[in-house]
Amino acid sequence: MHKHTIGLPGLLMILLLFNGCMPDDELSAPVNVNLYVVMGTNTPGINYVDFHNIAIAVQQIKFYGVRQEGSDIFFNSQPNAPYGIYAIRKDQSPPLINAFDIPQGVYNQMRWEIQTREIDDDYYEDYFDEELDEFIDVDDFGIIIEGKYTKLDGTQILLFIAIDPIEILLMETFDTGGNNQLSLLSGQSYNVRLEINPYVAIENIERSLLENAETDEEDDIYFIEISSDENEDLYERILFRLKNTVRAIIEEQ
Repeated sequence: MHKHTIGLPGLLMILLLFNGCMPDDELSAPVNVNLYVVMGTNTPGINYVDFHNIAIAVQQIKFYGVRQEGSDIFFNSQPNAPYGIYAIRKDQSPPLINAFDIPQGVYNQMRWEIQTREIDDDYYEDYFDEELDEFIDVDDFGIIIEGKYTKLDGTQILLFIAIDPIEILLMETFDTGGNNQLSLLSGQSYNVRLEINPYVAIENIERSLLENAETDEEDDIYFIEISSDENEDLYERILFRLKNTVRAIIEEQ
């Protein structure tokens, strides 16, 4: 996994939204922030679904920051320079998306926006044991969550939650204690984990909807695809929950 390092004076487009005065040198001092994407952990009571992998194709990243002192900060990566496709595996180190320099200060709000794009079919040949394009049209989606569903009779079936690339993920940032007022100090490095949690997304979904979901078959292997084309009602429910439960967690290195 290669690392892209983008600083504010470099490849980022920056808008400083002034709140009355120019930031002084101290407020402009840069803070290094490493951005990762992770899979959230299981929640109590969800013992009939096990998610293994998430694939996400990142097109563009935007950042919004509201500071107590100095200017508010907005930047976005170049739209014609997509980041790549990332494999998030259960119980493995998360992939680094990028590293940013952000002005120090006390932030009353930090928000990340992730725009996805279509996943490349060939990606799965390099990063996954199974070629998922045998089961679903990989390049139709921007996020694919792979797992298994255990039916009431005890049998297991492959489960794919496939999110359209037009969807945008908005993530508010919190520290590990759940606070959204965040102090970033120059000279320190911070890790930000963008957390996608499919377990939380299905937590309040009736199990009967999964039990009765339409299945497909390929080479005598049955699977459930939840997408805008298959099991559409279930897709809309899970998508709503997923977009409302994604979050960013920041901590000092």
